[in-house]
Amino acid sequence: MCIVEDEVLLNVALHKPSRQSGTVGSHFANYGNDGNLNTYVLTARHSNPWWSVDLGEEKFVYEVNLTNVNSTSGELKQTITICSGKFSKYA
Repeated sequence: MCIVEDEVLLNVALHKPSRQSGTVGSHFANYGNDGNLNTYVLTARHSNPWWSVDLGEEKFVYEVNLTNVNSTSGELKQTITICSGKFSKYA
């Protein structure tokens, strides 16, 4: 999640508190926004898995970049829905 500041995109989600619906192995929620492309989140298998990040304050988000791939084929594993705003559903 990035914002434009002086024409430079800043990652406003970097190292912010993150959560997920369940964890497999050591693929914790904070790996999803740690800035390291070698780490990743892996939620427990169930009907509605989710991952969220709390930006801490309202932000104008210009662009969202997500990678959701199968590690062997590189194909999307499922549909991704992006929600923004003040949510308490997963709190």
